[in-house]
Amino acid sequence: MTRAQRPTRLPVISHLAWVLCLGISICFHSNLCAQFSEPILLTAGIDTVSDAQINLDTSCSSCSPQQVSLCARTSDQIHFSGTLLQFETMISALDSANEVGSPALTQGFAAHYLITLEEGVAAGPRTIYLIESYATGFGDPEQISSGSDDCHDSDIEILDSGHRVISWTCSNASGDTVWMKYGETPPVEVGTGASSQVLSVGGETTLIVWLDGTVLRARQVDTGSMGMAFDLYDMLNVPLHWGIESDASANLQIVALVDDQLLLLEGSTTGGITSQQVISNRGTGTSHLSFSSLSQQRYCISWIQDGMLQRHSLRPDGTISTDALDFIEGDPQEVEVAIDAAGNEHFMVISDGEAWYTHDTPAPTADFVITSDDDGIADHTISFHSESAGMISSHLWDFGDGEFSSMPQGEHTYVEPGTFIISLTVTGPGGTDTMVSSGPIEVALPASSMALADIEVFAGQPVYHPVLGTHDNFLQGYQIALRYDATILVMEEISLTGTMAQALLPEFFITQINPAGIDSTMYLAVIFDTLPPFDGRMMDPGTNQTLCTLDYTVQFGTPMGTSTQMSFTDGVGDPPINTIYAIEGGLSEAPYLIHGTVTISQQPQFLFVRGDANYNQSVNIADAIFLLDYLFIGGVASVCPDAADSNDDGSINIGDAINLLNFLFSNGETIPYPYPGYGIDPTPDGLAACLP
Repeated sequence: MTRAQRPTRLPVISHLAWVLCLGISICFHSNLCAQFSEPILLTAGIDTVSDAQINLDTSCSSCSPQQVSLCARTSDQIHFSGTLLQFETMISALDSANEVGSPALTQGFAAHYLITLEEGVAAGPRTIYLIESYATGFGDPEQISSGSDDCHDSDIEILDSGHRVISWTCSNASGDTVWMKYGETPPVEVGTGASSQVLSVGGETTLIVWLDGTVLRARQVDTGSMGMAFDLYDMLNVPLHWGIESDASANLQIVALVDDQLLLLEGSTTGGITSQQVISNRGTGTSHLSFSSLSQQRYCISWIQDGMLQRHSLRPDGTISTDALDFIEGDPQEVEVAIDAAGNEHFMVISDGEAWYTHDTPAPTADFVITSDDDGIADHTISFHSESAGMISSHLWDFGDGEFSSMPQGEHTYVEPGTFIISLTVTGPGGTDTMVSSGPIEVALPASSMALADIEVFAGQPVYHPVLGTHDNFLQGYQIALRYDATILVMEEISLTGTMAQALLPEFFITQINPAGIDSTMYLAVIFDTLPPFDGRMMDPGTNQTLCTLDYTVQFGTPMGTSTQMSFTDGVGDPPINTIYAIEGGLSEAPYLIHGTVTISQQPQFLFVRGDANYNQSVNIADAIFLLDYLFIGGVASVCPDAADSNDDGSINIGDAINLLNFLFSNGETIPYPYPGYGIDPTPDGLAACLP
């Protein structure tokens, strides 16, 4: 090891002048800098605490949440909380019959936590102990120091190998000495002095730094040896507070309060201290000091001065924040700061004897990409991929069809046609952010399909539930087989009333309802032309034509919120009836099937039939005329806006009149539910409720 020269005090550069020379921007007000999270009280119901400690796992910048551990003490207990406990009220990690003090905290991999502390009996000498947890709770204390000396003020570091390096001070009549223990080796004396700290400087190497009078001294320690002690820096006066940080390249940063000056010293173990900056010339009244650093380009110093929390922070972009922090009420006694691997600041503050935690992690930014090689026809599959930025703990995709995902990427299939808006909400320690797709996902009906609408009903309601058919072939007939729950729905009839099939006067029409509890079935079969003279009657191709209605009543007493599915099926009866279209030429075609859900809701004050714009209990050309009169000639408005919204798009416009006329006279799509019977609007919108 190259021995660092013992320097004299370096020429002092005012920190403000230094940053201005480098062209670094400064932020003097907290409202212009990072915003802090709502502080969390860690010690509700716990006696007055002190000796706050905070530690972070800085090995993973993308991990979320960052692994934060926190501890503090009462007179006879060590208390612990953090990410593992979701920052709930601190638990007791050690309950002692004696007085405990000065805990030091560190953490390893996989929720491995270590706390050193001192324990003493009355006015007798103190002993250093270690308690350790592997996510199953802290075990019994392990004695680290021995002998009759008074041992106190410990520090601890855990290396990647799992080796524990602990340092502490022992005092007797002859003075103070610093001791250390590396792994399972016996304790050894490091040198005269006190107030030691353990630094990991890469691999299995650590640096023990301590204060000997006005001089910071150090020794390098690894698995097999301990180097010679060397002088790191002479403060010329005994610092009131000091702290030191290092990186894996053995670069050093030291913060010290000396003669009312708050100093930042930088250098390395090999080259010594090479620069000194004055952070503040007004150190009078400073009662506590904490320092955390990732590098010489990212550090934070925090202290308490005249009852106020102060912070000085440098970020990699050169922004310097020097400000008073007011996120904790009361009279602060202690502050501890730690920077996570992503560069965010975490604070533990003891104010009026209570411990609080907060951080300045920014909320993540949601962003995503949607792609598809599919044809846009149900069932339609998309690929979704989050490109969100920031510290993210969870993803929540809403695909707009009632389906969700918590995966950052994957595939989703739309089984029903429609227009769908996708949103992604990302959540992290700093908050949440939501992105909504700039355009909808359009999913078209297949050329051949049968569908049951999802509807809301109320207990006791008579329902006319249409079965809708889409086909691009002429139909000679069709079969429909369904399953339903007869404990909720009392099926009364499968009806052709008011349908195009009824207008074709089918020569063969048969239905059967088989109530059997929750696994009930029913079927219908229709053939238009089976008897001579054969006139070739067939149903024209069309979209969302009403093939039949399922007429049922909802059981009284069915609880609100109950949902039941009505599903198309095959193999009902003997011989088995399947769901098919009989198309021109005597061929059968299996349509794409879209099942329906019936949900029990609250009974509204008024029901309506969609399309009945003039609210006269029927749907006909007069309703289209009523709409056009209202829209363009100053006619009266409908007393039931949802009924006038014949295409169910949530607004009343010329499209509703066109939709009605197409349905009535041009073989257009069936009017959306509720039609042909009265019912509840299944689609939320901003239209006013029906009036009496």
